[in-house]
Amino acid sequence: MERQRIDVLARQIQAGFTEESAVRQSLEGRKFLTPKIVDLLVACAGEENVFTAGAELEKHSQDHSHHLPCSPEMVIYARSTEMISGIMRICNSHRVPVTPCGARTGLEGGSIPVGGGVSLDLSKMNQVLKLYQDELQVHVQAGIKKEALNDYLESEGLFFQVDPASNPSLGGMAATGSSGTLCCKYGTMKENVISLTVVLADGTVVTTRRRTRKNSTGYDLTHLCMGQEGTLAVPWLGFVKVTPQPSGESSLRVSFDSLQACSRAVVKLKQAQLSLSRVELLNAQSILSLNDSQKNRANPIQLEPVPTLFLQVHATSAALAAQELDSAKAIAETEGGRSFVLATEKEEQQQLWDLRRGAYFACQSNRKHLVARGATDVRMLTTDVCVPLSDFPALIEETEEDYNATAEETGIRFLCNIFGHAADGNFHCCVMFDHGNAKEVEVLHQLDRRMWARALAHGGVVSGEHGAGMGKVSALAEEWGTDAIGVMWRLKKPLGPTQRTALAEPGCIVGTLITAQTEQLSSRAMLRQGSGVFGADSLQGLSTRAPLQSDGDRDSDRRLSGAKSEALQPEFSVCHASLSPSLLRCLDEHEILNPGKLLPSGTR
Repeated sequence: MERQRIDVLARQIQAGFTEESAVRQSLEGRKFLTPKIVDLLVACAGEENVFTAGAELEKHSQDHSHHLPCSPEMVIYARSTEMISGIMRICNSHRVPVTPCGARTGLEGGSIPVGGGVSLDLSKMNQVLKLYQDELQVHVQAGIKKEALNDYLESEGLFFQVDPASNPSLGGMAATGSSGTLCCKYGTMKENVISLTVVLADGTVVTTRRRTRKNSTGYDLTHLCMGQEGTLAVPWLGFVKVTPQPSGESSLRVSFDSLQACSRAVVKLKQAQLSLSRVELLNAQSILSLNDSQKNRANPIQLEPVPTLFLQVHATSAALAAQELDSAKAIAETEGGRSFVLATEKEEQQQLWDLRRGAYFACQSNRKHLVARGATDVRMLTTDVCVPLSDFPALIEETEEDYNATAEETGIRFLCNIFGHAADGNFHCCVMFDHGNAKEVEVLHQLDRRMWARALAHGGVVSGEHGAGMGKVSALAEEWGTDAIGVMWRLKKPLGPTQRTALAEPGCIVGTLITAQTEQLSSRAMLRQGSGVFGADSLQGLSTRAPLQSDGDRDSDRRLSGAKSEALQPEFSVCHASLSPSLLRCLDEHEILNPGKLLPSGTR
């Protein structure tokens, strides 16, 4: 791809990055918590769940990314819906920033509290509430980690099919729309979350839909809350899909002489429509780092340091799995695939996939090379991009060539570990660097921005699964365009009074009755009457129609019209029905939720 064109786009992204850095610097160091606010939050959350000094603040100042830490003023461990709702009401009233977090495994600084204020930790809300075997659904709290959920499901013959290697919390996975190695067959988090219960900035609790398989009424609030990275709402509960453990499962490791041949084989494998559950690519440098990380183990595994594919099939029988891998082997051979290693036993496959999951952590073994030349502040830049599969071979080749050419031009050579979920056109670059060397940081940033620019030029995106966080905000205007980003801001910030009533098709979807009645509520307090969390009493005065008596939806196939719009109130609950009009006002009027993340500041 033409270097000049890429350089221009990369400079535009860098200009946005400079602007966003200035915005974040203006956020850092501000203090919001007065003694009065501290007392209110302690009374709401309980003294045992609140920390205002010491190791907890330091722990919550960073995630797994390379971004500089920023300390919150307070850490609160959430324990219940009522607690989260109360915290948000207090913080919203006093304009205190809130940064939700869980396992803090993010790679783009999404859970770093750059705005100060409160770090709201959901990791203690980590329970499985109920398994629905017949529907293959499970109801979980947002703080549960992926591996803990799979431990629970294993005895039931099930597993959760979204598989990031970092073992994040499900709330964090929903917030970024993350994926992992199994997305080739089962999709990303966005395809596997049925419903979320979230808390808005003003404390309102909303369930985004019922757990039926189909629903054609109302806005798709579930997907609105997916990938919003804690900037619109705090997710704390969810219904997610689960899958029976496969009857037939086999894996294959394949070596190639070039990265280009390896990536071309991926395209052919995908086109063959085999039952591949995993298609993972590692470049030669990633294999070298894996070998290095294995050296001190009792039984180290050493692989040939060449581009490698890791494949897996989930099928209905062992015979069918073997047949599918035979087909995959034949396809790989057309691109020079060789040195095939088949794994059919559970222990063999576990060993193979432990290697692949270790690719990110193995990059840390490159640290010693920087320390040997005197680096004292060694960090790891981890980034990902995603393109249409047809463009994947070109982009991955251009990326590796850029790192090699830059080493020749500047004399600064980075060990670039490239690996990823190849069948989705998604790959990661992991690079250790000396943060104390300004020239090295500048060159690495240029390489990184050019990779984003090439992904955009190939019709792709700047992140397939890590999210924007604070690391990629500057590229979103180039990816989405300022009009689309403006729409996102208008969801978060209020529309003008003349715009609020200017939506097309009044009386449809939201419904004139619901819109009028919820707009007339004098305060959100009315929504908090009744038993439990927004129980039946909260509907009094808003609708005379009785709530539905089952989990069924009123209309799963036909488009909702004005005639049915009044039914949304009992079907979704008044809190859900009121969310659609509140979108016209905004979801986070005072910008307290995770400030400085996701949305470019210059597009307000």
